[in-house]
Amino acid sequence: MAITTPYGLELGRDDDAKDATADAIPNPTAGKMKIYLGANINPGKHQSIQGTLVQALNKLMADHLRNDAGSATCAAFGPLGATASNITINKGGITGIGDNDVAITVASDFLAQGGTNFYAETFRQLLNVLRENTRDM
Repeated sequence: MAITTPYGLELGRDDDAKDATADAIPNPTAGKMKIYLGANINPGKHQSIQGTLVQALNKLMADHLRNDAGSATCAAFGPLGATASNITINKGGITGIGDNDVAITVASDFLAQGGTNFYAETFRQLLNVLRENTRDM
């Protein structure tokens, strides 16, 4: 399945990967985690996209998610190929995510449910769906 950017893919913590929904905005729906590719991201750059998303998740897990009470949507984003030091965390929404960024956004009510295992599992499922949707690119 070919995708075009901008591209967002979201999933709830108790949903199966087959329930992931796609759209073109970075803001997650209530209760969901989303991965997002800005308008200038080439979806065929699989390794760079996956690496940047993993860096964003690691930074979220280390710097924010473990201590967040779910007061606002949280975003972790950076340019394609970013390392941990290039990842920005916005604890108050999606502001700052640009056309050249790859991002993970998490709705406040997803965060409020706690359990880092759910963050990691939901992310893994989203990444698998993204891989499937871009495998022929």
